[in-house]
Amino acid sequence: VKYTGTAKNVVIPDGVTKIGAHAFENCTQVRTVHIPDGVTAIEDYAFSGCNNLTTINIPNSVIKLGEFAFYLCFDLNNLSIPESVTDIGMYTFTYCESLTDIIIPSQITMLKEGVFAFCRNLVNVNLPEIVEQIDNGAFRYCTSLTDITIPKQVTVIHQDAFDECRNLQTIYGYGGSCAELFAGSIGYL
Repeated sequence: VKYTGTAKNVVIPDGVTKIGAHAFENCTQVRTVHIPDGVTAIEDYAFSGCNNLTTINIPNSVIKLGEFAFYLCFDLNNLSIPESVTDIGMYTFTYCESLTDIIIPSQITMLKEGVFAFCRNLVNVNLPEIVEQIDNGAFRYCTSLTDITIPKQVTVIHQDAFDECRNLQTIYGYGGSCAELFAGSIGYL
């Protein structure tokens, strides 16, 4: 179902169990969204192109954030991903340029392609210990990112995971780990 309203502040009614694909796509008037408990998924492109969206609450019932779900949400700056989320799709937060801090839920094992690409004001990223893979361009053009700690469980970091992170000065990791190998391969050792 595609939202056709004109409200700036949207309250999704109780009883809704998912935000469907493309539901709010390109609804540029939307500034805030309240999602009720009981919603389990925010599907692909659900809020893509909502470039004036600043605040969205994601309840603890959500387990999936679809591909491109918040793509081009330039002004999104008030966001907390609940611990219930176990799957974050590719390019979910690409071009969320106003995000400064993000805590990845503890059940996420893979940061998919482009998930935080072009989040140019992203300064703090907290990766859970369980992360095993950081995919292509996951943090591409996160130009405000100056350091990152790579958990010990990470076994795959794609070569361009941090492509064009021009201010990335320090990669923290464990000796002999994938993080150390990656840092060495891109000239940080």
